[in-house]
Amino acid sequence: MLLEALRSDVPIITSRVGIASLFEGKPGIEIVAPAQDMSKYEGAIWELKSNEDFEQRLADAMVRTWLNPVRPNLNEAELNALEKSTTYEKYKELIGPYLH
Repeated sequence: MLLEALRSDVPIITSRVGIASLFEGKPGIEIVAPAQDMSKYEGAIWELKSNEDFEQRLADAMVRTWLNPVRPNLNEAELNALEKSTTYEKYKELIGPYLH
């Protein structure tokens, strides 16, 4: 959904998981630290739980975005980098060190 939102040029609020961290600091993209540190999480994905701190940070980001709805306005090169084959390569780079 992140890639679709970027292509649609809408303000984005997402947690810092997967390739989202690559867009940190870009205008129109608010990245919120996740409820769990995924590099240390050892449980099943269906056992992941939110927490009050994460929900508050997410709500604060939503209010900031509502009050100042900046669009990402990615340039053509950045948009072209969002093609599926390219983004899957980025995922492989991110998780590669964790694969054995």
